Amino acid sequence: AQPGQPLAVAGQDGSGQWLQLAGGSWIAAAAVDHAPAGLPVNAQPTPTPAPADPVANTTATVHEGPSPDSAVVITVQPGQLLVVIGQDGSGQWLQLASGSWIAAAAVDNVPAGLPVTAQQPVAQAPPAFSRSLGLTRSEWEQVHGAPIDNLGTIYQYGAEGGIRKDVIFSNDFVIILYWQIDSPVSAVDALSATDLYKPSDAQYVRSYSPEGRPETTVQVYTSAMLAERLGTDPQFWIGGEPGTFIVQYNEYVDHHQLPVGVSQVILSTGNNP
Repeated sequence: AQPGQPLAVAGQDGSGQWLQLAGGSWIAAAAVDHAPAGLPVNAQPTPTPAPADPVANTTATVHEGPSPDSAVVITVQPGQLLVVIGQDGSGQWLQLASGSWIAAAAVDNVPAGLPVTAQQPVAQAPPAFSRSLGLTRSEWEQVHGAPIDNLGTIYQYGAEGGIRKDVIFSNDFVIILYWQIDSPVSAVDALSATDLYKPSDAQYVRSYSPEGRPETTVQVYTSAMLAERLGTDPQFWIGGEPGTFIVQYNEYVDHHQLPVGVSQVILSTGNNP
């Protein structure tokens, strides 16, 4: 309809917000001036259905907290009405009016826009550990047994598969590990074999060759766990800050300038190759 266009109004809906024209069609009452008074009601407004209540869609356990590991409070049955008041940060758990929790997947007709009433717990990283540097002698020997020999301050631990591990302790802590193999292997294989002896939180810093020793490679690392375990005593950190340690090896070449392999890798605290 255009502005000023005459209209034959025949009725209205029950709300009075819509007018029925003589042809049976409808127009919003707000768009019509001078609508007749006392129009018959020709249509009732369609009621808006109330939202369905939340119900359990399966047999499900209700927990004290938003986790399957939390203690079970009750068990609900399929079709059981639930009063849902919130959700956790992931949206995977719903809080009931009782304060307990149920998995969202077990509930139909979940209301939209639920407030977050519990945050998803943040997973904690496992604690860092070491298999050599920073261990006490007792901890080291729980794994490797008693030494088979010692050369002054160097304690030798039994060969296994052609590999021997010699250790130097300081104040009862492992500060140097000599990993030695009877048959030389590539540098890649040697470093791969000794990776497990590095602190688990080791962070690589840089590599270098000491002056006048081109055959030697030194890799520098830091470890917060190692710094915490050994403290700030400078005897542990010669040439480096607390938490510094190095992995070093020599790789020689034959007369054809071909590498002959690595037979020893040394891990030591500080940075004193």
